Amino acid sequence: MKRIFSLFLAIIVASNFFAVYASAVGITIDNTAVSFSDVAPFVDQNDRTLVPLRAVADAMGIAVTWNAEKRYVTFSKTWTEETTPIRKDRDGDGTAESYPLYREVVFYIDSKQYEVTIDKWYSYDKQSGQMQEHISGGWVMEMDTAAIIRNNRTYAPIRYLAECFYYDVIWDSSAQQVHILPYEPYSYDCQYTLSDTLTVTVQNTGNLVSAQITSIELSADDTKLAETPFSPLTDEQLAQAREKTPGLLAGASAAITPVPGTTYHAIIRFSAVKSNGAVVQEEFRFHFQA
Repeated sequence: MKRIFSLFLAIIVASNFFAVYASAVGITIDNTAVSFSDVAPFVDQNDRTLVPLRAVADAMGIAVTWNAEKRYVTFSKTWTEETTPIRKDRDGDGTAESYPLYREVVFYIDSKQYEVTIDKWYSYDKQSGQMQEHISGGWVMEMDTAAIIRNNRTYAPIRYLAECFYYDVIWDSSAQQVHILPYEPYSYDCQYTLSDTLTVTVQNTGNLVSAQITSIELSADDTKLAETPFSPLTDEQLAQAREKTPGLLAGASAAITPVPGTTYHAIIRFSAVKSNGAVVQEEFRFHFQA
């Protein structure tokens, strides 16, 4: 009787565990709910939201191709000058004339790796003075959990697919909702000063509402970059700095002892929140001589 009760209790515990981690998650694209017929998103045991990619890709206008032999899924999308979701100023002349034409992304089943295999842009070429197509690709990246097959459907975290095709992704944990929005352009400026400490700041120059510096890495001459302890600027220090630099979002200082004649290389990493609520990760690289 005791063994039966223990087994019954174990079943209840397991059922509750599954209910917590397999709870349904809602998806909206540009504020329109995505309808799932026979499959649905779920939160796995690692607290990652996995989504049936074909249903969401169809809603985003992304073509899907399944390679059964090699077990990977290819996603692709074509844009025109009128429908392009993003423009960039790649030649630094102040005009954002460069925009994507086509992108192809591959997700590998049972792997955390995914790859941008083809990235085609239409950009201004300074040498010819003409707009030209530029094709690149072969960028292998890594997700925080592997793509899987479940109920004959491909599941993976939706953030990686959406961001590959220039969407912003916002996770509402209280409502268990993933909101996928059209890409919102943003810009920032990073500055640094050097005295007995290295002080770095992040300034909003377009559509950022907050920022937090997450790491500072430094190297001297050709030595390997190493993470350096730093202290965030206090609210009072930021308020004083904003009097000279409006839009300042974050700052930090790191104590260093510069060696005269030495060239230092630095990487500043920070996270920022856009005005639509999407979180972005950025890094700023620079070098200086003591």
